[in-house]
Amino acid sequence: MHTFCHAIPGRWHVMGVTQAAGLSLRWFSRQTFAAPTASYDQLSAEAAEIPPGAGGVLWAPYLMGERTPHLDPDARAALLGLAA
Repeated sequence: MHTFCHAIPGRWHVMGVTQAAGLSLRWFSRQTFAAPTASYDQLSAEAAEIPPGAGGVLWAPYLMGERTPHLDPDARAALLGLAA
């Protein structure tokens, strides 16, 4: 987590950052059955139809290393939990 002084004295701004959130959507649209021209709005609308928990599928979006929650520039992405 990143902690910054707030503009209001005595307050703090806490922020978590995922470096490749948008890049993950672009990568997914180009690597899967989704049309390479699918818009982010279309991908988001389709993702919203998936039940919470995605049937156990997990995407770790570390395409460029990571800062939050793991400060590790060597972290790599993973798509886990796929089944036929």
